[in-house]
Amino acid sequence: MIRVFIAVSIIISSLSAFSQDTARSVVLKFGIYESYDDVLKNSPSFTLPFQVFPSYKTIVKDRIIGDLPTGESIRDTLSIDTVLMGYYYLLPKGAVEPKKVFGFYDGRQLYIDVKRGIDVRSRRLFVPLDYIGRYSFVVTDAKKPVTYFNLGVGALLDQALSKKKETIFYFNKDGEFTQATAQAIGFLLRKDKDLYKEYNAEKKLNNQVFKKYLIKMNERYPL
Repeated sequence: MIRVFIAVSIIISSLSAFSQDTARSVVLKFGIYESYDDVLKNSPSFTLPFQVFPSYKTIVKDRIIGDLPTGESIRDTLSIDTVLMGYYYLLPKGAVEPKKVFGFYDGRQLYIDVKRGIDVRSRRLFVPLDYIGRYSFVVTDAKKPVTYFNLGVGALLDQALSKKKETIFYFNKDGEFTQATAQAIGFLLRKDKDLYKEYNAEKKLNNQVFKKYLIKMNERYPL
């Protein structure tokens, strides 16, 4: 996990990337949702007011420059960065914490639990999506919370951490949060013959094209 933290530096100023509302094909109800199915049904289980806060972590990059007789390493600090890990919510005083939380909508963005985010205070961390719909998705880059990069995507991790490359994760027809690839998006479109034909006629299948067809599918099959 430390390797992931060292691999990427997300400066506090990147929070401006979250100032815009999430794009959507549906207006969700304010509240906390127990499952993705509840999001599709627009049926939150908890609707009392709550507040959303960012969670940060200080990451120290260093290197070993020598050893002490005791066996301890002498380290040289290269830099200290503050990174955005994700977001958490606080319920009103006296409110009972929901037993199961898939995510929450605060009137602007849908935040989801990717099962990897816990901060130093043991608070579950959530990350915002870029588009809300039947096939909700997010385009990850170096400005997004570190929690995005802990999705267990193995060899794809280095690509996800690259500032020059973007990765799209979306909810497929089975409700699984998975990476958008040429094959995966083609599989999603296969029963929509017109879109499938149009997709296969694209000169290049890249993230821009994946996003284009995810939006088309969300618009075609609104919640």
